[in-house]
Amino acid sequence: MSFPNVAKGVKRIFTAEILKLFAYICLIIGVITTAILYLSDGNETLNSAAAVSLGALVVSVIMAITYVVLMVTSFIMNLVGYINARNDNENFKTALVFLSVGIVFSVVQVFLVNKGIGSIMYSLSTLSETLATIFVIAGVMQIAFQLGREDIGKKGATVLKLIIAVECITFVLSFFSTFFRNEANSFSSTSVLLMGASILINFIKYILYLLFLSKSKRMLAEN
Repeated sequence: MSFPNVAKGVKRIFTAEILKLFAYICLIIGVITTAILYLSDGNETLNSAAAVSLGALVVSVIMAITYVVLMVTSFIMNLVGYINARNDNENFKTALVFLSVGIVFSVVQVFLVNKGIGSIMYSLSTLSETLATIFVIAGVMQIAFQLGREDIGKKGATVLKLIIAVECITFVLSFFSTFFRNEANSFSSTSVLLMGASILINFIKYILYLLFLSKSKRMLAEN
């Protein structure tokens, strides 16, 4: 028993997620250099401050462009991977629907002026992306059990539980972080700490998902 379409699809999905990881790294570097750009005054001479600011600006622009290119490439590869895999398993068809819905919400969010509605669109986009991921894992799990690879199936079940738990924790942390803003509507140290914790657990979730995709890719290549 073989699943060539899923094998091809999962390989592309894995590559897409790796590209997305590099994109987020570029985003982090861009944010750090932007912070340097705004802080590079006061304690430095005029010339050194100008040099630091120029360097930080160049790096920020490069990182921003790289981030956009990687994210667009990642989305296209994910889309192609889902389309490939859907021919062998129904779960990937559902995942493709949620992926498409998620990108629609993201595009709508860009053109919204109302921050409240924009926040709702962002949440719906994130939820759609999470559901797409869940159905990808469910599809791979189903195939793993059909191939007699219970180890991969059980690994998928563990990752699924983790994703659901992380999403619940992230929602709670995001909810409480809104109560720790000061009167100027900026983030307090407690709010920043909560957001940092949310980012950390989401990063751990993402790495485990990548490891699962890597093992799934090897399993499908062997059959």
